[in-house]
Amino acid sequence: MGSFETQSTIIKFFIGIVAVLIIASFVYKINFITDAKRTNKPVYEIEVNTYNHIEIYTTTEYIRDQSTGCIRFKDAFGIKRVVCNNYTITEY
Repeated sequence: MGSFETQSTIIKFFIGIVAVLIIASFVYKINFITDAKRTNKPVYEIEVNTYNHIEIYTTTEYIRDQSTGCIRFKDAFGIKRVVCNNYTITEY
């Protein structure tokens, strides 16, 4: 019985960590958007359609290459991204 209780505790611990990370990411994104609005920067949400899912990025600026149609941007976490084809940009 002791090992089952230990496994149950470990599973609850990991579920708690995942829940905290999800809440923290929402708080960070809300803070990013409110900070951009406070400084009068537009906020763009870029949806990228991949094979089986959609990836959503939030940024305040992007650069579109007119010849290829690709866009370059930094997401909310500061990671540089390049996306070509199958994307949708929404301005908030």
